[in-house]
Amino acid sequence: MQERLKRIEEAEQAKRLAEEIKQKKLQQQTQPEQPPIDPHQMFRLETDKYSKFDDNGMPTHDNDGQELTKSALKKIAKRFQAQEKKYNDYLKKVTA
Repeated sequence: MQERLKRIEEAEQAKRLAEEIKQKKLQQQTQPEQPPIDPHQMFRLETDKYSKFDDNGMPTHDNDGQELTKSALKKIAKRFQAQEKKYNDYLKKVTA
């Protein structure tokens, strides 16, 4: 008897989860897609963190005017490349 109740509860839980997933997918489809930020402008928006930028929009100095460390520049370059990929994929999708 308890096994039967347990199976019924599991089936109800699975049904609720499936409904939640369905609702999330529906919300994602109805929300307009936000275009990604141009990677050359991305860091320029973060004026609270960076004060100087190179020609590509990559920060070179922090907010205090100190040059960024090698490790910080590596992290920034990685973020830049990821954003550039997202942005290029979006442009391909829009122009296709």
